[in-house]
Amino acid sequence: MKLRFEKSSYGIYIFNFSNGESISLNDMSFREKGPLLLDVSITNRCFRGCSFCYRKAQPSGQDISLNDYIIVLDQATKCGVTQIAIGGGEPTLHPKFVEILKTTREFGIIPNYSTNGDCLTKDIIDATKNYCGAIAISIYNEIEKYESLVKLLKSSNILVNFHFILTDENLSYLISLLKSPPTWFQYLNAIIFLNFKPANGENEKLLKYANKNDLELFFKLATSFRLCSIGFDTCSYGFIKRYTTIDTSLFDYCEASRKSMRNWKFLLALFIKILVAIYIICLYKKFGIKIHCSRNIARN
Repeated sequence: MKLRFEKSSYGIYIFNFSNGESISLNDMSFREKGPLLLDVSITNRCFRGCSFCYRKAQPSGQDISLNDYIIVLDQATKCGVTQIAIGGGEPTLHPKFVEILKTTREFGIIPNYSTNGDCLTKDIIDATKNYCGAIAISIYNEIEKYESLVKLLKSSNILVNFHFILTDENLSYLISLLKSPPTWFQYLNAIIFLNFKPANGENEKLLKYANKNDLELFFKLATSFRLCSIGFDTCSYGFIKRYTTIDTSLFDYCEASRKSMRNWKFLLALFIKILVAIYIICLYKKFGIKIHCSRNIARN
């Protein structure tokens, strides 16, 4: 077993290169050298044509060259990156996908990837077994067709996660799934729920429009689920905090949520100050009005 131990002013990080497991003590989100986990899109090609795809992936897209990807790996190694989450589009459509997985591991970095599961050939499954920490299968429709695939991957000792997008439209379906899950869910490593991001509009699908009672029931079922582990992306922070008793210290960091969701009052106040400053400047330029602070007015 090969372990990496890193101690800095930001915290302590332990990483297991054999299986990709890690432990972080304290906040490593502002690590000076760079991120520990890197997301890399290697293609924007995909045949699904999902309306909500923030990448707007199409069947005829572009792939990153292997040389360019190696440049990314070289820089990632210098930053101390331990894992790369490979995505797309559909990453398994990349003509050199197997070589990308192998090369990533040769740089001392654990590759993981998200897939719709449509193009998992024997070569890709073998490479996944040899080089990857885990894969995530994005589920958008009937789960029955994934049973044989999950069992096949499990037989190859590959950790499999399911990704479900949380929307107002599919909340009832997810509730029924958690109430009566298929027994083969025991072969999953984890189910990860991702809060819907309206990158292409479709605001009506946002989870905030869901029935409150349904939300309470969903999070109750999710946090008591036992067949496999359950996780949420950081964008679900507000709902988790409201509808569960999960210790918030267990949350992973997210720069976007830290700057936009948790500190929204600060940003609003800053925005108002900027507007006031612009208004004062406009008055000065138009009327030549000199602005005095209240302290000077009191003296005069």
